[in-house]
Amino acid sequence: MLRWFLFAFNCVCPILLLVLLGYVLRRKNILTDEFLTTGNHFVFHYCISAMLFKNVYDLESLGDIPWTEILFVTCILIFLSFIGLAAGFLCTDVHERRGVIAQTWVRSNSAIIGIPLAEAIGGESALSMLAPLQIPAISIYNGVSVIFLTLFSRDTKKKVSFWRILTGILKNPLIRALLLGMVCLAVRGTLPKGADGRPVFSLRSTLPALYTAIGYLGRIATPLALVILGGRFSFGAVKGMRKEIVTTTLGRLVIAPAIAFTLVRLGESAGLFTITPDLCAALIPIFASPLSVSAAPMAAEMNADDVLAGQLVVWTCIGSMFTLFFIIVLFQAIGWL
Repeated sequence: MLRWFLFAFNCVCPILLLVLLGYVLRRKNILTDEFLTTGNHFVFHYCISAMLFKNVYDLESLGDIPWTEILFVTCILIFLSFIGLAAGFLCTDVHERRGVIAQTWVRSNSAIIGIPLAEAIGGESALSMLAPLQIPAISIYNGVSVIFLTLFSRDTKKKVSFWRILTGILKNPLIRALLLGMVCLAVRGTLPKGADGRPVFSLRSTLPALYTAIGYLGRIATPLALVILGGRFSFGAVKGMRKEIVTTTLGRLVIAPAIAFTLVRLGESAGLFTITPDLCAALIPIFASPLSVSAAPMAAEMNADDVLAGQLVVWTCIGSMFTLFFIIVLFQAIGWL
């Protein structure tokens, strides 16, 4: 049991250390407000987009995708988004905080924490299961976030309409990166193959310099986003939003996973699929990991309450050290892992 606690701690602790570094550097005035603002824009529009594109592009093919599991995960995430929307109205009267709360219920950190978490729990086979599930999961995370943050933006003068929401989704760089990755993946599957069985053209083999550069840019995303998040973090902000932080952190780490895995168990009982250790290891990052780091820069870009979003990223990371431990031990006890 101790090794599983250490595993959960070692997954989350590096994130907290980078946030702490940013916090200390800002207190020492090494990081300026101008740097934090510009860096936030750079991370959101370029670094995280490069990381998401590469995650999708690195999938082998679309042929072996578990469509039943993908559809079921999609339905659960959509259901959680409606619960999150209701929670947004129940937890706060502040307009620009409701979208942040709503997205937190559904948006986990499967893009950054998910891969090492799944690998540590289930190895390479768990990663193979997680990879195709990332496409609908990340798409829903970002699509739902765009909708909620648009509906509950500080800019109340603009009329909210279907076309404005759709435009906001299509203009979102993360959505564009995911769609571009899926298009490239589909096109690659139609290309003729050489004697070695590989497509005659791919970024990795044909344009390795470009592929490597995209990889480098993607690797910057997590550490830089966390340092910037720490620089923007203020403990003084907790007092004015304590209710929102406590209730939403519990929703993200306790209530949402409980609902999701109850529905997964019902799906297995209905004969839709079998809960294997690989599937369980892939679902834990999607349903039970802390709020995505990109939630804070996205909230800032879309004129929502990015201070609350940053607080929720930090506190869900802290809380997940304990909830992930409990979930992993529980699923071992019932034979899912």
